[in-house]
Amino acid sequence: MTKGTFEINRLLAIAVAVGLCMGVGFTVRADRGKPRLIGYAKILEAPKIRPTSAAPSRSKKSRRGEFPSYAEAMLEPVYIGSAATTGNESQLSQGEVTNTINKHLDTMYNKCVEKELEHAKLNRVKIEIAVDRKGTVMGATVSPGSRTFQRCMVGIVQNIKFRSFGAPRMGVEYGFRLG
Repeated sequence: MTKGTFEINRLLAIAVAVGLCMGVGFTVRADRGKPRLIGYAKILEAPKIRPTSAAPSRSKKSRRGEFPSYAEAMLEPVYIGSAATTGNESQLSQGEVTNTINKHLDTMYNKCVEKELEHAKLNRVKIEIAVDRKGTVMGATVSPGSRTFQRCMVGIVQNIKFRSFGAPRMGVEYGFRLG
């Protein structure tokens, strides 16, 4: 390997590392007349637990009778396995999250975003998602937007299926902006 090739490979490695630290980004070019969506995914830490007297719901519905929010789902108790065995605590990568949700981006745009844009300005959308070890969405929160828009987006997100992983659950954030 020549010195020039080594330098190029080193610079590429640094660029990839910086990209991974900042989150995996993507650009989706929409059909003519539609704005393009520019988005990202990142892994979230579990929310801080505050003492409460309320018992967990243990159901697919929140206290409001709707699909649980991200925070509600992340505060649900989970089985973490036996302390006597070593567990696999693997999680989804940012790239896996991005690729999985990208498959649903057209549906999100056509069913939810377009309708929201008819009566409101929408620049950025953030989706926080709690995922269990089987890859099932446990809860989701969408912001900003009207209540109708948020329900529409959560309705799509709750049916997304990720691959299974070793950790009991994980939180992810997926966002996009209209560019």
